[in-house]
Amino acid sequence: MKRFAVVLILSLVLGVMMVTPVFAGSRNFTGTLVPGGPMTTEVAIITTPACTGATVAFPALYNAFPFSVSANGVYTITEPGTSSAVYVYSDSFDPTAVASNCAFASNTNPINFNVSLTAGMTYVLVIIDDTFGQNGLDFAVTITGPGNIYLRSNTAVPTMNEWGMIIFVVLAGLGAAYYLRRQEETKR
Repeated sequence: MKRFAVVLILSLVLGVMMVTPVFAGSRNFTGTLVPGGPMTTEVAIITTPACTGATVAFPALYNAFPFSVSANGVYTITEPGTSSAVYVYSDSFDPTAVASNCAFASNTNPINFNVSLTAGMTYVLVIIDDTFGQNGLDFAVTITGPGNIYLRSNTAVPTMNEWGMIIFVVLAGLGAAYYLRRQEETKR
């Protein structure tokens, strides 16, 4: 009986340690915009932290990353460069209609602005070369906030919530304790 109690308590302690929640997420989006790469036909006019709905006919190099978040809340977007603009689009991004779906944006370098995002909704992070020369640039955008940030191109992995994991650990502990008890009985 002592062994049963010890196994059960150890299982509970280990289970609680394994399901400690993570309260903040962070995701880096890095790359290089290169001359000859994808280009928009225009750029959306920005009044940080939003797009004005107007555009300027100006082709610009860009890269786009569809993403979602696991928790509602305010997320911080940063990019330390000196020649970039960062846009966040709701649902999708069309490089021929850059004002459509534009939810948040900034071209005040270095970029650092807050956005309110909704869990499970698809967003598209777009980085452009915000210079007249369009010679390309290296970028490193970081999004941090209260939830995890997922690239939408990744395949979803099934997970358990915290209570599911606790129940699993308790059941595993009970199963192990039952097995040990049966082993002791067969030795007698």
